[in-house]
Amino acid sequence: MRGGLTLAAVLAIPLDVPDRDRLVFLIYVVIIGTLVPPGLTLPALIRKLGVGRGERDATVRYSAEVRAELARAALARLEDTEDAHLAPDDTAAQARAQYDLRLRRAEAILEGDQPATDELS
Repeated sequence: MRGGLTLAAVLAIPLDVPDRDRLVFLIYVVIIGTLVPPGLTLPALIRKLGVGRGERDATVRYSAEVRAELARAALARLEDTEDAHLAPDDTAAQARAQYDLRLRRAEAILEGDQPATDELS
């Protein structure tokens, strides 16, 4: 956006204006010079300053809390289903194993035993 308007303005200059080609070249140089270096160095600067690291950890922790609560709710519902004999035993056992694993992973993150990653499932 920044360089686009300037480039459009310089390209609108009539072709018979002296040094128009030099102006177009200079505008390209300025646009590239003001966009490329900051774009290449910004990720390294963000990593060095640690910007956003705390928010990401808080988001992953909140996600682990939600996933743990959902797994607990699923296990409770599964227990009701088993008590009422609404699902085959092998299906219920497989689902229970899956939700137990999900609950253990989420609780490990919450307890700090496992690094906080986005992949909990």
